[in-house]
Amino acid sequence: MKSSWWRKFLPFGPCTYGEAITVKEASFSWSSDSDCVLKDIDLHVPVGKLIAVIGPVGSGKSSLLSALLGELYKRSGSVDLKGSIAYVPQTTWVLNRSLKNNILLVKHMVEEKYNKIVDLCCLRADLEILPAGDETEIGEKGVNLSGGQKLRVNLSQAVYQDKDVYFLDDPLSAVDVHVRKSLFSNVIGNSGLLKNKTRILVTHDTSILPDVDLIVSMKDGKIDEMGTYQDLMEKKGSFSTFMEEHAAYKTTEGNEMSSISPLNSGESAKSADLTELGGGDQLLINAEKCEDVDEVQYRLTEDEGMEIGGVRRRIYFSYVKQMGIPLFISSAIGIMAYVSFEAGGNIWLSKWSSDAAKNMTNRSSQTIWRLSIYGTFGLAQVISSIMGGTFLVLGVTRASKRYHRIMLDSVLKSPMFFFDTTPLGRIVNRFTTDMEILDNQLYYQIEGWLYCIFSFISSFVIIGMNVPIFLACLIPLGLLYYLILKVHLNTFRQIKRLESTGRSPIYSLFMEAIQGVSSISAYGAKKDFIQAFEEKLDRCFVCLFNSWVCNRWLNFCLNAIGSVIVFIATILAIHNREGLSPAVVGLIITYSLTVTESLRWFVRTNSELENKCISIERIQEYCNLKPEAPWDLSLENLTDNWPQNGTIRFEDYSTRYRENLDLVLKEINLSIEASEKVGIIGRTGAGKSSITLALFRIIEPFSGTISIDDIDITKIGLHNLRKKLTIIPQDPVLFTGTLRINLDPNSEYGDDQIWESLEKSYLKTFVSNLSEGLEYNVEEGGANLSAGQRQLVCLSRALLKNSKILVLDEATASVDVETDRLIQNTIRTAFADRTVITIAHRINTVLDYDKIVVLENGNVVEVGHPSNLLEDQSSRFYSMNKEAGLL
Repeated sequence: MKSSWWRKFLPFGPCTYGEAITVKEASFSWSSDSDCVLKDIDLHVPVGKLIAVIGPVGSGKSSLLSALLGELYKRSGSVDLKGSIAYVPQTTWVLNRSLKNNILLVKHMVEEKYNKIVDLCCLRADLEILPAGDETEIGEKGVNLSGGQKLRVNLSQAVYQDKDVYFLDDPLSAVDVHVRKSLFSNVIGNSGLLKNKTRILVTHDTSILPDVDLIVSMKDGKIDEMGTYQDLMEKKGSFSTFMEEHAAYKTTEGNEMSSISPLNSGESAKSADLTELGGGDQLLINAEKCEDVDEVQYRLTEDEGMEIGGVRRRIYFSYVKQMGIPLFISSAIGIMAYVSFEAGGNIWLSKWSSDAAKNMTNRSSQTIWRLSIYGTFGLAQVISSIMGGTFLVLGVTRASKRYHRIMLDSVLKSPMFFFDTTPLGRIVNRFTTDMEILDNQLYYQIEGWLYCIFSFISSFVIIGMNVPIFLACLIPLGLLYYLILKVHLNTFRQIKRLESTGRSPIYSLFMEAIQGVSSISAYGAKKDFIQAFEEKLDRCFVCLFNSWVCNRWLNFCLNAIGSVIVFIATILAIHNREGLSPAVVGLIITYSLTVTESLRWFVRTNSELENKCISIERIQEYCNLKPEAPWDLSLENLTDNWPQNGTIRFEDYSTRYRENLDLVLKEINLSIEASEKVGIIGRTGAGKSSITLALFRIIEPFSGTISIDDIDITKIGLHNLRKKLTIIPQDPVLFTGTLRINLDPNSEYGDDQIWESLEKSYLKTFVSNLSEGLEYNVEEGGANLSAGQRQLVCLSRALLKNSKILVLDEATASVDVETDRLIQNTIRTAFADRTVITIAHRINTVLDYDKIVVLENGNVVEVGHPSNLLEDQSSRFYSMNKEAGLL
């Protein structure tokens, strides 16, 4: 069954002998009614050993770790796991905290231990780059860090937790050879910090296999071969054949690895990290991309904005406008008619009673006539109530739909930095809680408010007609009601605003926990996250409790004033009893009670209406977000087949991520010819990914231009531009839906073309074996596909789109050596007549390119053919190759 079944095997203390993991004839599936993804697994892992799990894409490597973590259903067999667990997932998981708190997670700070881990995990240089060091907020989903940095943070986190068994899911794929060597030698390997721990390492790096204790080769969800490196090579099985076929590749990698000595100090770690070419310097990786650190205390995410004072009149007018003024007026007329007919019926009933008391007779014909009139008033009430309610429902529904559409459109058109600086919980809060108030609650508040107004007016008219002096007494009482309402609202509305903003951190933490549920479970950190969740709930409930207290205070005051009103009305009626009939006296007392209730209801409804309109206020804020450039903007000389050549020109181009920040690209002058293959390299924070962001206009120019086929891209709509470009990211993006929709979301291609692209991306066999084929349902984020398969789907999508310009961001980091070789060949052949720009994390992948661009601190420092740059021993490109052991 699926759950943390393995917890029962954990001893109270660490296991220092025997087998840490024992799996006997076990089969696993993702759900109780799905096919087994792992079959007949027999695995015996001694304590303190390093086990490498290898195999092609989709062979079950990550699934094996998930099974050991208790994330899969155990269909048969037995699993025995001893000791505590640490887990480094293939898809990095970071929290929106400081870098230090991500490493500590749930542990207390031990400075010596912390500093040692930071050095050995090659994070020291990154701390020197970041403006606040390890106190820098790294943003939601680690937007402040590159892919390689997030991976090293996860590894540091796991090491710091000091567990017995380490599950490491391909942690070496996102870093270059220098950092890979350092991490393996100083942390993961048998001479590293974890040498006495049990380690299960999923990897595609064949160069480290001779240095592990045991190799597990997976194929089609089964263990194909298992043994030491020497035993498997002597066995002459599939593993030996695989290694011999890739001997040249292995030799190259081995030379790279052997050229670097293990790191023995913090300074060495710093040196190795500075040579890292990988990671893709995404948004806000260094000080140049951070806000004024003195001003925001190194924070990327600002506090959620909140209005002060009453809800502005424009908010009410805006809502009425979205409802439709005719619908609002019609609903108001309907409710006014309902109240009028209700009052008329009561007056008629009072007159009927009065006449009967005077005449002491009530003939049958008069009774029928009076009853018919009274019934007519009742029928009119029903009709007017239905009319008013119907028009109001239509108006409220219309306003909700319009607000949702406008807000969604505004959010989708927001520039990328909005999502980097705004926690997802805030956005979700507005689309859920605030929209729910508009959808389900505001109708009752508006209906009650309108009814209160008209009921209040009718009550005062009736009482004023019979006891005019009562109106004079109501003037001071009305002022008192107003003062109480004002005092109440000044406090109540701010409490409700605090309550609304207090829900956003709850949503954010919940989503972070969902994303890292495997890590939280593995680390045994459930109680800590539950406690953090409860603390955020408590902060929100404090506001909720205070709002209840405010309402209780308001009720007390209103009830007290209401009692005074009834008392005054009764005394006045008794004083004038000689000129009033008993029926009229009863009507006056009844309506004094009604006035009391109406006043109280009016104040309460007015308070609640303003409270609910805070949601309109918050939604209105997101309806007016600053948009990015227009999506669609056509030019006369922009044809449907643009770009025809794929030439790209950067002319004195400079850009920055937001206003008031330093430039991240500075006066770039670069020409990329048609069908050229260009590799962009540079150290962390050099501006590699900024080039890509600028090309897609994720960030806009500060000065200069980028032109594609001699057309300035700022003159083109964003959709017109972006749909003509293709990117294969390092972190593949898939959406919930069928595989067909993920490959061809606009239904532009036929099945033959789709299958051809799958064949070129080496996914055809996998998809063919699926019972649903192209209709296979992809879960959120591609959770039911391996990381390598997700990258291949993105490659297949790029092949299908066949854009003239292709951008690659280490697109094969999560695939095995054989698939990597085949894909590189596909890229070179299928895109031979396309312009290809590669953000190079590994220099050897771009050595055969037409042009190399070396970036440093946002400047282009070298451009040229690889062979020409390598001939110049003073060039930076030569130095990087030498440092990487390629020369």
